[in-house]
Amino acid sequence: MESAVESLRRRKLHSALGVGPLFAFLFLHAWETTASLSGREAFAYRFSLTAAEMTGLVVKSLLVLVPLALHAGLGLGLIARARGGNDSARYPSYGLRVLQWITGGMTAVFLVVHLSVTWAPRFGGVSAKAIYDVLMARAGTPTQLVIAGLGIASLCFHVGQGLAATCVTWGWVAGEGGLRRARIGAGLIALCFFLVFINNLSHFVAGRALAFEPSTEIHSDAIVE
Repeated sequence: MESAVESLRRRKLHSALGVGPLFAFLFLHAWETTASLSGREAFAYRFSLTAAEMTGLVVKSLLVLVPLALHAGLGLGLIARARGGNDSARYPSYGLRVLQWITGGMTAVFLVVHLSVTWAPRFGGVSAKAIYDVLMARAGTPTQLVIAGLGIASLCFHVGQGLAATCVTWGWVAGEGGLRRARIGAGLIALCFFLVFINNLSHFVAGRALAFEPSTEIHSDAIVE
């Protein structure tokens, strides 16, 4: 039977492999896709800064995707060891704990589907401009809209609740007051990411953002493939 110390070490490793890479992915992808609000050239320029060469693609994948794959595998092990209960120190209720598992699975599927369209083609030499064109053509279809909406919601919820749980796991908060502040702060961070991605998604679906639409293109004079 696994001891309490071993269980804590496993949870710490699980959170470290998840929260860090997921936040890296959120920041990086938000930075990449927000450029789309300034148009095709701006998106291509911004996207190519992180994925112009094969080396950059490999490094980006190793720093984000490999830890997330390990996080998912370790998470499945933790689920298998779970024996019910509220786990109220990390989650407000058992239902939210189960929802964390569900959104984790949905997030994994969404990342595979989404990155197969955005990151993966770059390994085959597809230009950043061509990826922009594909996103513009596909994002508005009902199937892709449902996938994107559910995927973004699942990803942000999973990260927000996971961040709050990580604060408890690593002992960064103490007491009911600290736990409440951690959950509120994590929720606000997740909400900010959600709004950014929905705003960016609107550009590809409707041709313009919901709340922020720059009037000029950034780096529009750059020739980027």
